[in-house]
Amino acid sequence: MKLYSKLVVTHALYAEVLFIPNNQNSLLVIMNIADFLWLLQRANFTYTASKAIECEDPMPLKGKWVTNSENKKHCVILVKEKCQGMRDIPTEKWRRGKKVRDNCDIPRLTAIGSFINSEKFNGHGAIFDSCDTDGIWVIDQWDAAPVDRRKMAFGDARSYFDGDNFYMIEL
Repeated sequence: MKLYSKLVVTHALYAEVLFIPNNQNSLLVIMNIADFLWLLQRANFTYTASKAIECEDPMPLKGKWVTNSENKKHCVILVKEKCQGMRDIPTEKWRRGKKVRDNCDIPRLTAIGSFINSEKFNGHGAIFDSCDTDGIWVIDQWDAAPVDRRKMAFGDARSYFDGDNFYMIEL
């Protein structure tokens, strides 16, 4: 059977899966999520569930810093202050989601970060803007640079700013 790329989660425990056997009539199956994920694994499919963390557009603050109560200007402060539900989450709880370079269809203004050889955050926090042929565009800040739109080039020697190291942030 060929698995058509349609999955609709109708309930926390069930999914509707559309099967198309040999280009004939389709068959709609409602199955338990655990069974569906087992089926994907048996068929050598890879499935990653990543939910984008939406952020407010910080560009109206271009040239200024977003600070916290301690007046810190770190990159993660921008992400924590402008992205939904991030303010009180320590960076130790941030986890690596989908790789941005391989998933340029992620929504604009999604929380992203550089994860260098780790599932845990250990790099630069930013807000995704768009992809380009030679890098990704982000909106970020750090101690020496206020809010602005910048390109993180693929293969940059500085691992924190290498576009290849950016992933969606998951909580």
